[in-house]
Amino acid sequence: MARVALNPWFAEDRFATGVWLSRNVEKLLLKKKREEGRGLLQRMEEMAESGFELFIGPKNIIRHEWDQIYRIGLDSSQLRVIGFFEQVTEDFLGVDGFVKKGQQLTAQERNLINRVRDIRNSGDWEKK
Repeated sequence: MARVALNPWFAEDRFATGVWLSRNVEKLLLKKKREEGRGLLQRMEEMAESGFELFIGPKNIIRHEWDQIYRIGLDSSQLRVIGFFEQVTEDFLGVDGFVKKGQQLTAQERNLINRVRDIRNSGDWEKK
């Protein structure tokens, strides 16, 4: 498995939570004709200023999936960013994402979440 490179998005001192995103997540959020992606990115910036921990919960924009993996998504959108918090800095590392197909996670979506967990567990990522 290739190391996942993470690029800084909201990583300056003014942010309570640093946010780093992989190229896969960048493509998902910035794809042409996907206004909802830019909306989610803007919301992530606002949350980073206050601190992501204020927005975690079963009915909030950041929800715990399993094994210390979290998803970020607006109720008005099917886009989901999957990632985890780096232990040392508590930065959020958005490793992958998907467009949700329905209410329940599909097998493919669960596999993607498990892949992100495996990347976290193996340390197979790096900040650029």
